[in-house]
Amino acid sequence: VLAATRAKFHTDDGTTVMPQVAEWETSNVLGAASVIAEAALTREESRGGHQRTDFSEMSDAWRVRLAATLDPDGQLVLMRVPLELG
Repeated sequence: VLAATRAKFHTDDGTTVMPQVAEWETSNVLGAASVIAEAALTREESRGGHQRTDFSEMSDAWRVRLAATLDPDGQLVLMRVPLELG
């Protein structure tokens, strides 16, 4: 859904002083939203403010951080990074 929204977004309606900046900023917001949504869907547990009805319990397997990056083709890659608890 977010990718389709990004593809359709264009701000050059003649009323914006710098439409390129508005498009760039909107693209960044949509990119961040995509990463947040994908990470939330990937995490198969409920913990703190992240609550899922299909995974209602905490899981020690998910005591990790999810790091996000883009591969060379621009596809989102999520990696589990172990927590270092001190």
